[in-house]
Amino acid sequence: MLTRILQQNIGPFLHNERRLGPLTLVTGEAGSGKTSIVGVPNTLWAFCFRPSDLTAKVPLDSVTRFSGLTTQRREIDVSLNGATFTHVCVTENDETTGRRRRWFAEEKLSMDGVTLLHRLGDTLHISADDDGPALTLPAQAGLSALALTPPSRRRAWTYLTWLRDQLFVFAPLPHIIGAKVPSDTVRPARPNEECENFAPWFAGWSAANPEPAQALNAALPGFLPGAEALLVDGERLALRFGPRADRPGFVLGFDRLSDGERQRVVLEALRLAFLRPGATVLWDEPERFLSARDVGPWIDAVLAAAQAPGGPQVVWASQHPEVVRRLTT
Repeated sequence: MLTRILQQNIGPFLHNERRLGPLTLVTGEAGSGKTSIVGVPNTLWAFCFRPSDLTAKVPLDSVTRFSGLTTQRREIDVSLNGATFTHVCVTENDETTGRRRRWFAEEKLSMDGVTLLHRLGDTLHISADDDGPALTLPAQAGLSALALTPPSRRRAWTYLTWLRDQLFVFAPLPHIIGAKVPSDTVRPARPNEECENFAPWFAGWSAANPEPAQALNAALPGFLPGAEALLVDGERLALRFGPRADRPGFVLGFDRLSDGERQRVVLEALRLAFLRPGATVLWDEPERFLSARDVGPWIDAVLAAAQAPGGPQVVWASQHPEVVRRLTT
């Protein structure tokens, strides 16, 4: 379970820290740091498991402008199997003329205060433990070094496996969610944060997980009257509507739905796919584009999953009155 998030010198904040429980609401007015704080775990996941140069991954303009600091710090605590893992990442930024770039200054993973991995500059130090001797490995300046850890280091990989497989951050933006499912497109294991690649993800997920996909189809009529199934129709994502007395059945491209309708379908699919035991799911204002009436049943279903014995951890960043009311009463 994710128990603490800290960020320093990011966006408008020199220091921002939150403690988290099994079900946590992060609320506040626009500009209060909701999106910034819940984005920290996702950034650490991307650093480790979506390899690309750091300068391209994180905008340089994210550095706070209220001080002369050039370093940024991201830090999380995670409780797993009775132990607390702390993941620290410090990045350095150079914005001098012609040298707009950033690089990793320090990365550290510890368990109950004992250092497991420590990267300084271009060198990763792996501490000796029951699984092997101390190791020193080279690291590239713009790429995270933690994923270089050999899988034989079980303590470190207890955390890294959680980060890779059990942490999910979603902030769906329906106006960028298309319907195209090209046959030659790789089916991602998860949608990206904004769910821009929802259609190709759904194509792969629904084929591999028929039972939750059928549960999604069963839920559709509750908010899209007449809808029978979300399906892949050729190279597009579409909805099949059943016949009525006044018209035959038809298939409608997913991109023909309104933003609110697409948002509701996406949220239902994400709930069924990722709200599972052991998972930590952070929602960043998922209720955007939805009325209180439309989002209410989905909120209830998410809360029921989070409050069930052994259920997932849910962290909600929102200022929507309906979300705030249901999570605080």
